[in-house]
Amino acid sequence: MGVVAKTSLYSPDRARQLRDWLLETERWPAARLRDYQSERLRELVAHARKHVPFHRERLRAHGEPELDRLTIEEVGALPVMQRGDLQSHSEALTAAWIPPEHGARKETMTSGSTGTPLRAGTTALALSYWHAFTLRDHLWHKRDFSRTLCVIRAVGAREATWPHGKTSPGWGLSTDVLYPTGPGKLLQVTTDIRDQATWLLRNRPGYLLGYPSNLLWLAEHFSRHGVDLPGLLEVRTFGEYLPDGLHPAVRDAWGVDVVDAYSSNEVGYIAFQCPEHQHYHVQSENVIVEVLDDGDRPCRPGHIGRVVVTVLWNYAMPLIRYDHGDFAEQGDGCDCGRTLPVIRRIVGRARNLVRTPDGRRIWPRFGYEEIMGVDAIRRLQFVQNDSRSIDVQMVLTRPLTPEEVQCLQAHWRGTFDYPFEFVMRPVEDIPRSKGGKFEDVVCNLP
Repeated sequence: MGVVAKTSLYSPDRARQLRDWLLETERWPAARLRDYQSERLRELVAHARKHVPFHRERLRAHGEPELDRLTIEEVGALPVMQRGDLQSHSEALTAAWIPPEHGARKETMTSGSTGTPLRAGTTALALSYWHAFTLRDHLWHKRDFSRTLCVIRAVGAREATWPHGKTSPGWGLSTDVLYPTGPGKLLQVTTDIRDQATWLLRNRPGYLLGYPSNLLWLAEHFSRHGVDLPGLLEVRTFGEYLPDGLHPAVRDAWGVDVVDAYSSNEVGYIAFQCPEHQHYHVQSENVIVEVLDDGDRPCRPGHIGRVVVTVLWNYAMPLIRYDHGDFAEQGDGCDCGRTLPVIRRIVGRARNLVRTPDGRRIWPRFGYEEIMGVDAIRRLQFVQNDSRSIDVQMVLTRPLTPEEVQCLQAHWRGTFDYPFEFVMRPVEDIPRSKGGKFEDVVCNLP
């Protein structure tokens, strides 16, 4: 989820202007969109070469005439930067000067999934685009602004705590500058699942926003106890890749759909789910997204590769060809009428890949129905420390029977596409990261 901050650059007039402009640009011919991105890319690179030491050094090999004529089709010639660069070279990545029209600098800190701190800089102008994209997502999915929005996510240790959480008069600046909304409710994600359920029943949300992993177990809790959540219209997710079983779990528990948003704290919004399909539309007015194979070539539709992002409107800490460790499946066009590029699905992060002894990398699919069919399992996590075995950390209400163990192990050997030894280890709890995220699969191999 991106950064939320009040800024005078997102006034009612500016919000209307961006809203109407985005309604137009999302249906531009592909050639016009590429021309727009090429122009923004040239301006960004020129700024970075002049004012950002990190990029000045890396771009020195490219002659000035070539960069002055740079197009989106040639972005692949620029060097790729890694998440580690952002962690190790934050000062060198900070622009010495930003244009006055970009407004004040802003700074955020995030620990992401791994707990490793990351400092990211942005501007008031970039944040105004963040708010405009948030509003676009609401309008795409025709959300009823009069309803209550409940959010369960990581916040400060003493903020939005059980039993009351935190209440705001509206959904946030993105909507509230233009539309009256119902109240916004916020609860700390570390709250016990049973208490989360009680809080939701008390607040009766029209929309529920949270991390996929938490929502999966919350939906399972409601289903197990035969309790409904009346009035819920939609579940919204962010911050993690969608685990197997989330859609059927939410459908079984509450009878509503799941709508995902793909973002990161340092980049902002990358793609929103199409209102007519399960795939995602890239928010191309602010980002250039490449899905690259192991040879750094663009993937064909249907193929999985690394996600490399260039952020067009962040002049405070320019991210040019930023590889932050995500994998996604390249999509094709869409029949909804929007010409924005398509990502078919977000697969996960590199550390969620399981390794086999012969060097293959596997995206594990461990089977929601089989796990939920064992009523003793409350939460689990697959941790790989060895190439031939996987530890399954399990929070249980009772010991598993020999038959249940045998059935689960046989199922996982099939779905993981390799005969790993699955070592089941009962634990009291599986904590989330410092950033509140949870990963179903963690590979600790190099």
